[in-house]
Amino acid sequence: MKSPIVNLQWNRWKGWCSNRRAIDIRQSTIDNRRAFTLIEIMVVVAIIGVIAAAGVPTLFKMLHKEGFRKTLSDVLEVCQAARSQAIIEGRTMVVEFRPHDRTCVLTGAGDTGGVSHSAHIDGSVVIQMLDVNLNDCLNEDVARVRFRPNGTSDEMTLILQSDKGEQRGIRLEITTAIASVLNERELQDLRSGKR
Repeated sequence: MKSPIVNLQWNRWKGWCSNRRAIDIRQSTIDNRRAFTLIEIMVVVAIIGVIAAAGVPTLFKMLHKEGFRKTLSDVLEVCQAARSQAIIEGRTMVVEFRPHDRTCVLTGAGDTGGVSHSAHIDGSVVIQMLDVNLNDCLNEDVARVRFRPNGTSDEMTLILQSDKGEQRGIRLEITTAIASVLNERELQDLRSGKR
C-alpha cells in the first residue's frame, strides 16, 4: 500500500504528464500542418512567368499602335477633341481633312489657348472614301467638318484601307457628333445602300 504522500506525488506526476501530453499533441498538430515548399513556390512562379511571356506580344500590340491602327486612333481622337472643345468653349470647331497631304487637323482651338490636335494618315493607308454632308470630298484640297457647341456636327464618313487589305471606316453621327469605327460588315452594308 502506498503512503498518502507518495499517492499525492504520484497523482501530481500523472497530472503533469497528462498536461504535458496535451501540450505535445497540440504542438505536433501545429508542426504537422503543411507549408509550401520552395519547389512548389518556384513552380508557381514559373507558370506565372510562362503566362506573362505569352501575353507580352498582345499587350505590346495593344499599347504600341502603328500604321493602320494608329491612323484610325488618331483620327478618332481628333474628332473627339473637336466635339469636346466645341461644347466646352461654346463655339464651333472645325476639323480639316486634307486628303492630298494625308492630314486631319483641328482648327480654331489655338486662339483660346486650346490644345491643338492633328492626325497624319500613314503612307501604307489608302483613303477610299471621304464624304462630308453626303458630298464626295476625296479629290478636294480641304474638306471641313464642323462641330457645333450644341453637340451636333456635319455628317462625315471616312473609309480607310490598310496595305494588308483590311478596311475600317469612321462615321460621325450628326445628332451627337460622336465618331464611331465601322467594321467590315457595316462597310458592306454601307456599300450596298443598307445604311
